[in-house]
Amino acid sequence: MRTCGYSHLFVSLLWLISSCLPASKASLYPPDQQRLEAIRAEATEEATLLDEELDCGMRRLMLKAAKKAVPWRKDMFDVYQALELETRCHDRAELEPEESSVSYVRRQLLQDESPQPQLRSFPLDPSQFTVHVCSAVGNDSHEGSQKRPFASFERALEATRTFVKDFQKKMGSSNDNFANVHHTGPVPNRTIILHDGIHYLGTTVHLSPMDSNLTIRNAPGEEAWFSGGKLIKSADVDWTRTESNENIWMASLANSKIEAVTGLFTVKDHQRMTLARFPNANVEEWDSPNRYVSRNDVAEWTFPPFGKVPEFYSIDLTQPDNPTGHVKNDSIMDQYNSYGTGQGGACATVWGDEPSYWCSNLAGGGWAEVDKAAALAGRMNIPRGMVLNNAASEIFQRSKNWKDPKGAIVHAAHSQGWSWHMFNISTVMHNETSVTIDFDKGGSQGGRNWECKDGKGHLTDCDGDDKMLEGGSWYVEGILEELDAPGEFYFDEDTKHLYLYPMKNCTDKSKSCIPDMVATNLQTMIKIEGTMDVPVQNIRIQGIGFRDAAKTYMEQWSAPSGGDWALHRGGAIHLEGTEDVAIVDSKFHRLDGNAIMLGGYCHDTQIMRSEFSWLGNGAIATWGDTDGYDATVPSQPRGTVVSHNVMSNLGLYQKQSSGFGQNKACLNTVTDNVMFNLPRAAINFNDGLGGGNMVRGNIIFNSCRESGDHGPINSWDRMPFLTNTTGTGPSFTPLPTHTTKNFILANYGASEGFDNDDGSSWYYTYDNVFYAADGFKMDYGGHDSRFYGNLVYATNKHCFGTGSFHKDHADTFFNNTCILATTRNPADTKVGTLYQCSTDGMNPTQNRYLTQSGNATWSCLPHSELFTLAEMQDMGFEANSSVGTIPDAGSIISMAKEILGMQTL
Repeated sequence: MRTCGYSHLFVSLLWLISSCLPASKASLYPPDQQRLEAIRAEATEEATLLDEELDCGMRRLMLKAAKKAVPWRKDMFDVYQALELETRCHDRAELEPEESSVSYVRRQLLQDESPQPQLRSFPLDPSQFTVHVCSAVGNDSHEGSQKRPFASFERALEATRTFVKDFQKKMGSSNDNFANVHHTGPVPNRTIILHDGIHYLGTTVHLSPMDSNLTIRNAPGEEAWFSGGKLIKSADVDWTRTESNENIWMASLANSKIEAVTGLFTVKDHQRMTLARFPNANVEEWDSPNRYVSRNDVAEWTFPPFGKVPEFYSIDLTQPDNPTGHVKNDSIMDQYNSYGTGQGGACATVWGDEPSYWCSNLAGGGWAEVDKAAALAGRMNIPRGMVLNNAASEIFQRSKNWKDPKGAIVHAAHSQGWSWHMFNISTVMHNETSVTIDFDKGGSQGGRNWECKDGKGHLTDCDGDDKMLEGGSWYVEGILEELDAPGEFYFDEDTKHLYLYPMKNCTDKSKSCIPDMVATNLQTMIKIEGTMDVPVQNIRIQGIGFRDAAKTYMEQWSAPSGGDWALHRGGAIHLEGTEDVAIVDSKFHRLDGNAIMLGGYCHDTQIMRSEFSWLGNGAIATWGDTDGYDATVPSQPRGTVVSHNVMSNLGLYQKQSSGFGQNKACLNTVTDNVMFNLPRAAINFNDGLGGGNMVRGNIIFNSCRESGDHGPINSWDRMPFLTNTTGTGPSFTPLPTHTTKNFILANYGASEGFDNDDGSSWYYTYDNVFYAADGFKMDYGGHDSRFYGNLVYATNKHCFGTGSFHKDHADTFFNNTCILATTRNPADTKVGTLYQCSTDGMNPTQNRYLTQSGNATWSCLPHSELFTLAEMQDMGFEANSSVGTIPDAGSIISMAKEILGMQTL
């Protein structure tokens, strides 16, 4: 974050960062409909101001890079569309790469000179046992052969377990738990093959250590899906038109054993239906107009009552006798040289029993004074209700018609749009001048408190009597009276009546407009769970589709670490206590929560060549375990490889969602993925625990579409953890995280290509192409990072802006090419800002700065004037750096190709 109210000199200087950014990037911009319109308008304006030859050339190169990253993918039309190559550049669509077979992919992986993750092969076993499942023609009384398959996956799993038990008896083993199968003698490989069709799971499939060495895969050439829902066949229920509206149909599900319908999908074309809401909108249309109620229609967000102050736990790590036995004093921010959490009390009323950095008395960084003040006051700034008093507003008038809104859900943006919070309505009370809506649960879905506004309309903490909670735009869902648009539904849990407004009108008595549908049921479809001592090992899921998982946003969420994000620890596939799990060649489509969660001890997981699209939350997230600050026991996701995947259109409900979200994990690799159409960051590091990550060869664009103050890749590192990833003994110093060969378009609300936010340290960022992006940013106590060999094309932005450092812990910035295309103000020649005008701080060297005029200036605080290159060099900065004019588009594209190794494309 770029502004805060700390008195610390370094932090107060960061108020000036906002002057380096376009107004629409500033975190004070309201996160409502106007905010979204501003983001769209900025992207459109920026595109019109860019050199068309360059912009189209870079977008074409990005499409080629995407094809190179995922050559297995036959159809790239969605990537082509998202890059707007037809609308901006008048290109003709290319639907298929020249080759798309799996054999081609494997050949390319082997021929590529750069290091690539190789899919581990499972050892062949002559005793391997294979069973088949075909939901259409199978029968669970069959033996499970290809000709006589089972009907259900559950029966097939039972057969594999029986086989293992029989095998173990033959081998003389009586270990029914199969604890640590690597040490109990031979355990046979088994395979379950799923044939064409949708396989509906009645309950979550639990795989334990006894299921190790199991492959679940599709039959070659066939399309098999797991569904987390329950089938509603239109012919099996009695649909009747309602008297109130002939377009709305009703059916009783009393005999279906369906207890709740939080989500609804069609079977055939797999479309997402919308829970009746106001204003009408489809969550899959991120920029549809008037999709939210304005923040201005809320007179007041109601404070929760005061409670107990959380129990604070803190350690000053600068003291040699601190209880960790290890000293940390490398950050200019005192808070980041300490470890602190808060737990219980008022914190527990929102975020549950998990300790939280944001409930501590040591929270530091952008706007952290708000969270610290809330913790010290014993009252979290998360509303317990809202009051409407604009009688002329549409929402005020509509709310009078709500007969039974209990259980409806309000979705509301955080004060600055960083997250969305969901609240369950308990009561709605009307009088002539106001509507009071009370909540009985919810609000934990974001990691941070809301801000308040003071009497002058300024955002601030919530201490004092003149403060009012400030929320963003919002909408309400789950109200029968709001069922008034095609594609909407409502389920009455008391009567078990399902109401539907079909997507097309019924013009005959056959009710052909009502399709077969799936009501979401399971939040988790497969849970693979062992322990660090007894892990589940060698599970392979290949070629399977996952669909129709239920929403999780009203479950418990907590803040895993010191980043801004909260998380629900769950997903359609959920791993805890595993080794060598591979998820490959699979699809995760229209799930209402996370796709994959790696929790606790998950080592050497591979997620490759898979697609993630139209998800309610994120694609892949990690959440490791620690003993407070102590992460020396490796009970975190480590050695994860996320490679050659396509991730798009995520975070439909919770905007704090990403393609890969790392929380309390380390030593992971994210390489050659294509990520686009995202509300916030594509890759997010919520902390720096252990480091040692590799982010390589990813293609990212259209991120941060619904928020600012963020980057396509984002990091925080406010919370220190003790690890031994360096191999030299326990230390608070992690291994560096390497970010290289990535091709990033930082359009919409994105700022830098990689936003190294509060405390981010030990990030080595090199040989990347950051287009339409800020350059290097390091603020709020970050240190020991390197930014070099990058090509930055900065539109209306700058090449770097860094804070202050302790001696010998400064960042480095060298050998970069930064093109400053100040399209709105060609006279602006400032290329960067040093907030510590001393060579003890960051000293840029060997850089090439290219501007429209061929001139460049630097800000070197606390000096108020700008300095030329010669003057900077006289002060000891920018040795061997140069300034020149911007070359033609072809030359810039050639630079990008050279960095990315795409000269022949």
